[in-house]
Amino acid sequence: MMTTHHDRHYKAGGDPRTLADFMALRAEMNKLSHPARPDINWPYAEQLARGLLEHHGADLQTVAWYTLARARLGGVAGINEGLTLMESLLVRQGKNLWPQALPARTEIFRTLSKRLRQVIRTLNLTPEDVESLEQAERSLQSFDAVLQRLEIAPEKPAERPAGATAQHGNSLREPRPCASASHRAAGGGV
Repeated sequence: MMTTHHDRHYKAGGDPRTLADFMALRAEMNKLSHPARPDINWPYAEQLARGLLEHHGADLQTVAWYTLARARLGGVAGINEGLTLMESLLVRQGKNLWPQALPARTEIFRTLSKRLRQVIRTLNLTPEDVESLEQAERSLQSFDAVLQRLEIAPEKPAERPAGATAQHGNSLREPRPCASASHRAAGGGV
């Protein structure tokens, strides 16, 4: 069982771009936009992100990539874990987190939102997932409020991953086959 990190208090880290683990994590994440679509080693990406958080400190890009890795490995629960960590860091240390530049921060949040929407669309959700998906919706609403306080304009609500609650609405009332946990943990189907 994975240890959750959303309740940990990480110090704000500086610019991680010269760190070997960040470069390795970036190389994994760059596969998302590679034309050949090579497989991403999601457990490795999560491990790299956790290591950066623990040893270097938190930065927005690493936390966004950690959230994406948790989403791929843990489904809706992973999304909730990552968003809770992101929100907690923004509340406690928002203005101290790298990067400081508003355009860079906005791009990180937009990309994370886009990638999370893609993950949600691929999940085999069951009626039991509705509550967790609603929790993700609440986290994103709270996340939007934090971003507004930091003067970062969030995307329109219809463009956020939380819109999946409405998208999956009636289909969640009828059970569908669910991918096995081992299949999801291996990165398949998500």
